Amino acid sequence: MEYGMYFEDFTEGQVFEYGGETIIKAEIFAFAARYDPEPFHLSDETAEKTIFGGVIASGLQTLALWRRMDHEFFTPRRAAFLVAAGLEEVNWVQPGRPGDVLSVRCEVLEKIPSRSKPDRGIVRFGFQVRNQHDALLMVFRNKVMVGRRPAQAE
Repeated sequence: MEYGMYFEDFTEGQVFEYGGETIIKAEIFAFAARYDPEPFHLSDETAEKTIFGGVIASGLQTLALWRRMDHEFFTPRRAAFLVAAGLEEVNWVQPGRPGDVLSVRCEVLEKIPSRSKPDRGIVRFGFQVRNQHDALLMVFRNKVMVGRRPAQAE
């Protein structure tokens, strides 16, 4: 398969910015009912009585929304992402709320060529997810196995 972005195309300190995913209240309720049934995710009435004073999105839903934005940004660029190798230090700084529009800042933190498999390497990315007010909602790191550019046939 021909890719547009290989391991060699990422540089430490390189930044990508993207986003535009809106947190929708009905989706908060549906996600919570299935995966995270805490009172502050389930209804206006119960959420108003919690420390948050209203409905908030599950941190796991915020992570899922990041994944969707990440996929939509890198897939058209045909990044040679082979497999995710792990999330590191996921921190929810403050909750997302209905109507928040999310944006992502993605920085290349480190590149580690594979010693045993010369056709790939690991790229560590640092992520920040913010809302439309530039409030920081979530920070974490992600390791991704990325294919290297194939040698050109002579």
